Amino acid sequence: MPSRKFPLALTLTAAVALALPSFASPPDLSKVTSPTDLDAVVAKTADPALKKALHEYAKDILAAAADAPHVEAVAHTVEGAKGKVERTNTTPEALAKAAGGPMAIFDTLKLVDLSVPNTGPHDKRVDDPYDAAFFEHLGHLHALESLNIISTKCNDDWIAPIGQLTTLKKLSFTNNGKLTDAGMEKLAGLTNLESFNFVGTQITGRAYAKCTGWTKLTHVSHRGSSIDDEGLKELCDHLPNLESISLAHAHFTDAGAPNLAKLKKLKGLELGAHATAAALQNLVGLPLEYLQLGEGFTGADSIAAIKPISTLRRLTLTNCKDLNDDGLKLAANLKQLEQIEFGFLELPDERLPQLQQFAFLKELKLIRRPQPYSEDTQAKIKALLPKVNVTFK
Repeated sequence: MPSRKFPLALTLTAAVALALPSFASPPDLSKVTSPTDLDAVVAKTADPALKKALHEYAKDILAAAADAPHVEAVAHTVEGAKGKVERTNTTPEALAKAAGGPMAIFDTLKLVDLSVPNTGPHDKRVDDPYDAAFFEHLGHLHALESLNIISTKCNDDWIAPIGQLTTLKKLSFTNNGKLTDAGMEKLAGLTNLESFNFVGTQITGRAYAKCTGWTKLTHVSHRGSSIDDEGLKELCDHLPNLESISLAHAHFTDAGAPNLAKLKKLKGLELGAHATAAALQNLVGLPLEYLQLGEGFTGADSIAAIKPISTLRRLTLTNCKDLNDDGLKLAANLKQLEQIEFGFLELPDERLPQLQQFAFLKELKLIRRPQPYSEDTQAKIKALLPKVNVTFK
């Protein structure tokens, strides 16, 4: 009997099909709310490997099922208010393999951002859907890595559920309701934080006494808060790996400033409020690359105090309205700099030639709001510094 020949393509297709593993269809877990519900699903599952995986990950499945309504509540509220969410799926690897792919019950959120496009941090919401119940829902997003809370009425009590989100790496509060040290203490267990902003609040910083283990935290902003001398001490004692911090408009004085010297890895710092130029002596041994000086640091003595910081590359002086010619000359002696930003620097025509002292810079920023420098003045300055990138705002 003659042998039958099969096309090569058909033979290869059959071989590949035999070599590939077959997966069971993922079971529908959308209605699972209890162990009894899950047991019923497992009982109807024919595939032995999948049945075993469902048993082994029963606890994870039930936890995901319990969180699912909260995930959808948060997503619905945020997207309805023009905020932003990013979704992820946390199906355990072995379970996903047995089921042939991720399971919908494990859909959750990894990012929640309440900011509204084309609005600023001080803009008030016309409609604010973010009530206490919303923050309760947030407390069930156990895979959340990034959370931005801005322009809400949240207070110390409302934010307590956020303290359960130990997967958080980035957490930001900006210009919300009354937030104090009592509220911040409820976040002390968030030891995976890498970036933390608690902006426009009434905290003194003393809550940091509770924040042990915050060794991953490298970036902090307390702009517009009330960090005092004792609070600054606790902050510096508990954030050993800090690389940048904003203490603009803080309340600490020269008495608390020596604690800044403990921040041995600090590269960026914003200062302003009740301390004086004497406080800047504590920065000399730090590896600072960027420094912003605000209230209390507007004189020539502050500029002289930072000259020994050899690592400094960028300097912002927020209010130079009263900076005299001697102060301007001192700033020009900071040859280690690549960029300087002057805020509200008085520049009549007769003073413009002094800017030639800054020809060593890569960039010069001149800020004056709301009335900018005239087009004629801008043109003259650019002509004086042809090799410097000069920008105006």
